Amino acid sequence: ITGKITVGTIQDTDGNTVASTYVTNGVAKAWIATEGEATPTIRISLNHSSVTDNSVGEQTMTYTNNFSEIGCLVAGTHHNAVVVMTQILNRSTSTHGVKTHDHAAVPEDDLGKEHAVFGDLA
Repeated sequence: ITGKITVGTIQDTDGNTVASTYVTNGVAKAWIATEGEATPTIRISLNHSSVTDNSVGEQTMTYTNNFSEIGCLVAGTHHNAVVVMTQILNRSTSTHGVKTHDHAAVPEDDLGKEHAVFGDLA
């Protein structure tokens, strides 16, 4: 079956309604979970084609389908007791970079990352 559903409002079983644009505009258009410290690999993802290890504590995530503008929101987390800060770097319509470091601001690889990217696709 193929087709198109056009809806202006969505209603739950309790009668609560929300405009359908909250659903279509409010979902992540890309997400990624990586694992591995020295050579990270993609564990699971949506709309990501690769992860590149640039140096200790710095990686670039590449999208399969580009975003329409650089101002998309990237939110994420990491897995490592040593890593205390994740910084989003070098956002473009096709990639975002990530940098992690320890308490003393020394670059540090982590065991894995999860990121969700919100915005409009090109």
